[in-house]
Amino acid sequence: MKFLLEKIVSCVIDLLDKYIHMRKLSNYLIQHNFQKETIVLDVGTHKGEYVDFFLRLNKNFKIYSFEPQKNQFERLKFKYKNENNIFLNNIGIGEKKNYLEMKINIKSSTSTFSKINYSSNYLKFKSKILGTSTDKMYYMKEKVSMQTIDNFIFENNLKNIGILKICAMGFENKVLNGAKKSLSKINVILIGFHSHDMYLDYDSEQAHNFLIENNFVLSQSFKFPFMNWEHRAYINKSLIEKK
Repeated sequence: MKFLLEKIVSCVIDLLDKYIHMRKLSNYLIQHNFQKETIVLDVGTHKGEYVDFFLRLNKNFKIYSFEPQKNQFERLKFKYKNENNIFLNNIGIGEKKNYLEMKINIKSSTSTFSKINYSSNYLKFKSKILGTSTDKMYYMKEKVSMQTIDNFIFENNLKNIGILKICAMGFENKVLNGAKKSLSKINVILIGFHSHDMYLDYDSEQAHNFLIENNFVLSQSFKFPFMNWEHRAYINKSLIEKK
């Protein structure tokens, strides 16, 4: 019964994401002509949900994918084995080049490098939905090689990034800190924001202020139906000034 409930919840979320949330994002990107960009950086690829989304927008996108979970990465390699414009990287993205432990969640899309607030009411609610206890939701750890956006862009000689998508489960601020030198090369940033208390030391306003201070403008917010998180689209101010 618990397994069935978890599957139902997961299917409902996937349907809401694909047929409501992603459609709003798609309409926005098309409206602003971002489907004509060349390079996409996908931080937190998971099963390739947003790789597929970007390919539906433009099958010729050159997509650099970053997925730290080993089992998910192996699935991505098989899924995209015949795609020449998708470049898969089994690394984490943060604020420095080092190694970190990733906490693997029984719901793999919410595995994280962030510190967990085990007294969080949201975490307790989520554990009930998934049919487990809060201390068993993160059932193992993986040692992950970390990279920064700045280093990756420099090492791969990337000149202009159309879209940077960040889904890092409370680790978004660290990702941005490691991208500061490269922000001028990025046109639009799609980033997930959370309003729950599950992650310690997480402050969505910090990420927002960082982007504003570094020449980005909040263009639009996309609240996920019935959930306490959203995507926000930030556009490079220099791009707006050109129009």
